Amino acid sequence: MKPVAEPQPGHAKPRPPGSGPRRLQLHPLLLMISAGMGLAAPPTRVEGNPSSPVRVVIYEDLQCSDCAAFRKMLDEKLLPRYGSKVAFEHRDFPLAKHSWA
Repeated sequence: MKPVAEPQPGHAKPRPPGSGPRRLQLHPLLLMISAGMGLAAPPTRVEGNPSSPVRVVIYEDLQCSDCAAFRKMLDEKLLPRYGSKVAFEHRDFPLAKHSWA
């Protein structure tokens, strides 16, 4: 039988093999960093009702002709009809073939 080492300060006590599931313990600094990472993300552009539980995420390229056609449909048909019920969330998705996107 192997001797069990005493826990070091700041470390969890070793568990014997087969004693049940292990729980992940994170250092408080790591939790603060991961929580702060969400703040560094670029702001999301939302049209319609931002508090709606229904979200449509739209990935767009500024040089894409199909994206321009969808934008026209969004302005003329979707926003007037569903703007009070749905949040339309815009995200940039530049395609490699478009040098100005």
